[in-house]
Amino acid sequence: MNTATPSVNGPTRTSAVMLLTVSAPFVAGVIAFGWRAILVIAAALACHFVASKVWRRITAEPDGGRVAWPERLVPPLLVAATLPAEAATIDRWPVIPAAMLLLAMLQSLRPRAGKVRIAPALTTIVLSHLLIGPSLVPHGTLQRSNAVVGDVASARLSVVPILAWHAGDRPAIDPEGAPQGAIAVPPVAQTIGAYLAGRPAVDFADPLDVDSAVTMDALLRSSLPPLDDVVALGAPAPIGMASLSLIIIAILYGSWRGRLDVRIPVIATSVAYLLVVLLPVPVLVERGERSWRWLAVLSQGVGADAAMTFVNYVVMGTPALFAAGLLANLGAVRPLRRRARIPWAVLLGALLAPSLLYLPPAWGPYAAVLIAGLLARGFDRLFAPRYHGFELPSNQQA
Repeated sequence: MNTATPSVNGPTRTSAVMLLTVSAPFVAGVIAFGWRAILVIAAALACHFVASKVWRRITAEPDGGRVAWPERLVPPLLVAATLPAEAATIDRWPVIPAAMLLLAMLQSLRPRAGKVRIAPALTTIVLSHLLIGPSLVPHGTLQRSNAVVGDVASARLSVVPILAWHAGDRPAIDPEGAPQGAIAVPPVAQTIGAYLAGRPAVDFADPLDVDSAVTMDALLRSSLPPLDDVVALGAPAPIGMASLSLIIIAILYGSWRGRLDVRIPVIATSVAYLLVVLLPVPVLVERGERSWRWLAVLSQGVGADAAMTFVNYVVMGTPALFAAGLLANLGAVRPLRRRARIPWAVLLGALLAPSLLYLPPAWGPYAAVLIAGLLARGFDRLFAPRYHGFELPSNQQA
């Protein structure tokens, strides 16, 4: 009996579903970061087209053949989703062609990889952060009154303390006291990463003070924007991660159309959330020295409310959900056998948690997905259905 969903009856329709799934989060990116986000997306697609043609000409490789056009667009869009809108500026424009050239090179290596499963988009994202990480840090977001049409690159560091932002007053003036249409604040991932590394800043309007003692509660109150702004359209982020809600909608849509396995992000993020609660985190940073505590929710001087809020920022203010929901569902990353995906998702969650706490949170989740993807083939073999001790072919998977 054919149980395939209508969306997976052919490669073109399958690719179109994935294209729509990957493109949905860009709507929030355009709203939050304006026309420069559109420019980054268009430049990424154009640069990838040119880079692919040039690289095939250099290596004398044949064209991609009868590959559906939506399938050609998905990898560059995934990479573009991790870029800041500020990449479309004079200072940072080389980031886009460099990333797309790297993607084209990795795509040409994929047919020669043999038994090693290479996900070109995921590998490009990880290598880009390792090689040019500082250029991938977003710095601004538009005021709500200036959404879509504003210029996010015009944002300068606000002098309004973040405590006022928590009280409901979004920073709206630049250092000279003039109104500004965009806000410049450090991204949540970088702020959390600095705290975990022992280099916290109490207030983003003040210079970094490594001699001050910063508690977890002080970090939450004085260094991070309100959580609702982090979740939706209110804080700096890569253009594909401006809204957690749209990422969730995209994952649900892709799952409904049979292209994504919703169990992977649900299980992986749940396991990661639980482990971030349990694993040791610094509850106090003083002169670069960190006081680590297991199960911070029970630690004296922290409190369950502050500890759980910190966990929410760690999971929601980083690329964890994007990585677990979209990148981990790529065919070259996840196990092919459905029965192998649940234990694999548990492993992914177990990798996500330490990657968020002990690697830079801005790219740690990507590295976790990359490592889990390298182990996916082993999970396929381990959980393959067997008949009298012999492994059945993959087309007879359970």
